[in-house]
Amino acid sequence: MKAVCVQFLYETNDFVEERAELTNFTELGVWLEGEKAVRAWIRQSDSTIRGSVETLEEGGWRTAPVLVVQCGTPGGRLSSRCYGSIRDAIKRHIASALPADALLMHLHGAACAEDIDDPEGDLLEMVRDEILYQGKLILTLDLHANVTRKMAAHADAVTAYRTNPHTDIYLTGKRSAALAMNEGPFSIAVAKIAALIPPPAINHKLGHFRELLDLVDEEERSNNVYDISLLSVQPWLNIAESGVSVVVTGRESMMAGRIAMRLAEIWYGNRSQWKTGLMGWKEILGKLRQPGDTPWIIADTADATTGGAKGNSAALISRLLPHAESLKGPILLQIVDPETYENALSGDRKFMLGSQRLPFEPDEVSLHEGRFRARGQSYHGVEFRTDGIALLRKGEFFVLVCNKATLGNTDPAFFESVGINPFRALAVQVKSFTGWKSGYSLDDGNGLYFDGEGVTSLRFESLPFNEEIRRLFPFQSDPQEAIKIWT
Repeated sequence: MKAVCVQFLYETNDFVEERAELTNFTELGVWLEGEKAVRAWIRQSDSTIRGSVETLEEGGWRTAPVLVVQCGTPGGRLSSRCYGSIRDAIKRHIASALPADALLMHLHGAACAEDIDDPEGDLLEMVRDEILYQGKLILTLDLHANVTRKMAAHADAVTAYRTNPHTDIYLTGKRSAALAMNEGPFSIAVAKIAALIPPPAINHKLGHFRELLDLVDEEERSNNVYDISLLSVQPWLNIAESGVSVVVTGRESMMAGRIAMRLAEIWYGNRSQWKTGLMGWKEILGKLRQPGDTPWIIADTADATTGGAKGNSAALISRLLPHAESLKGPILLQIVDPETYENALSGDRKFMLGSQRLPFEPDEVSLHEGRFRARGQSYHGVEFRTDGIALLRKGEFFVLVCNKATLGNTDPAFFESVGINPFRALAVQVKSFTGWKSGYSLDDGNGLYFDGEGVTSLRFESLPFNEEIRRLFPFQSDPQEAIKIWT
């Protein structure tokens, strides 16, 4: 038995105007073609494709992991040229690796291209209609995927991450392999919920989402279904089919549909518990004046590069500077600012930081390569690059000015790459929502959620969503046809 495996990961934020180009993958991310290159890479990282390949081979299958394409950071829509190149590469490598008994496509599920709202659905349709592959097609998705009708129509089975932050990436690959080796038959049901959920409201360890995952475990054990996936959706997609989903892969469509509807009704019924976690500035300052054994983590939610923002807001730095004398301990800050980085390279010592052009005159400037390998749970072993970092120190404030954004900013290795131990800091800024929990192995009690400026704002009403999105919860307290079933 033989399986072909490909991985393509990109996440779009529709409120970022700039189009993403190939350099987001070839220079700052991962672009690997051919088995030799892919196998060398998966040995170093706990990726989904590694989990699927290792599990299949342990089960006696031959595998052909032929392509890995993943972004350096999320961002705006893929340009037509960029998506065309990705599509062509996926088509070429899958076609050349066939025949196969199973095809495993490890996708994100929240990509958009310049002229296509649903690239992942387009890729699955291409596999069926252009390559004419009629074998078993297993789809893996991110927890924040937006499931569309095309995805459901062309996949035989679906599985997705179950943790937030994502610490089961490798395990999801193993689940996809188990689905590939399952003889079936397969039927998919999708319950689509007319809602958007703020990412901090999804916690796999406690609260309503943990209770929902316990119900998933119970249903999978007792009702002979292969997989149940809860998709909380990336909320900054301005597209027609956006919304939360429950996807059930089982033997029989009626049973799968009943389970999907039951879980969706429970999840939707918990919507009063979907909180942003945002704190007022006085509360954040009060916490910062109480040092602990571990650092406070300040999540810069509106400017989260992990959600597609540019990372160029200096709003938090601006708020903190007037309180420098009253805050006792190192404060580690970060910003993506190519102009300031270039000025530091030129020897300047007076800067205007970020989109706010905040005046900043450091006591000391040092330059660093901006390359590091993550050691936290989510991206363990993955190498990240920022194409350079200028470290600006002013008293106990340490500002890492990155030439390019990085998903790895939630990992302690990011600060360690410039010679700083973040665990000895009073506070650490991250341009993310929850990734720091796995990066630093800290829990909710360490998090301070700051509402600044940017396109990943948790105040959804402040963003220019279209009228179709504004028919969803939380724009509507109880939308018409709150749950739809696709089978």
